[in-house]
Amino acid sequence: MITEDELDNAIESFAKTISSQQLGLAYHRPDNESLPTNCIENVRQFIAKNGGKVKYGWTFNHRVSTEYGDYLFATHHAVWLAPDGYLIDITPFHAEQKHHPITVEGSVMFLLDDKAQPIKMGKYLIPRPLKYYPIGESKELNEYMETLEMQEAKYYKDNFGIVLNYKK
Repeated sequence: MITEDELDNAIESFAKTISSQQLGLAYHRPDNESLPTNCIENVRQFIAKNGGKVKYGWTFNHRVSTEYGDYLFATHHAVWLAPDGYLIDITPFHAEQKHHPITVEGSVMFLLDDKAQPIKMGKYLIPRPLKYYPIGESKELNEYMETLEMQEAKYYKDNFGIVLNYKK
């Protein structure tokens, strides 16, 4: 198991591979009418009622594979930019704790990424694929990251007809 400092350093390093924009916190204030895992639509509907803007970026999750070790993944996410300039995550967390993003004192760690616009499929907006990052340098862990990327690519191809170009 890694230390808190090692995790923080890994998140910062991972974030730099995704976006040069700010890594910070979004206040987690779930909206009663919003649904877990539906952040893009949640924010779109919330803005229609309350004003403000959408900001896209990434949240982070930490996992430990008993076989390969620690790793992170980043999930494409939408938050509400309130008229007062605060970033608010209005999407409720998933019922299962393991699916909750990394938080700090109740706020969600969030990496801004204006380039991370959702994928448009007709009238639907689809989140971008997960991104993976090994914490450590073992060959086995890197191969496991490649396996997870291939599974993500297969999911997007099978469900949306989108071919992903993961770096090798």
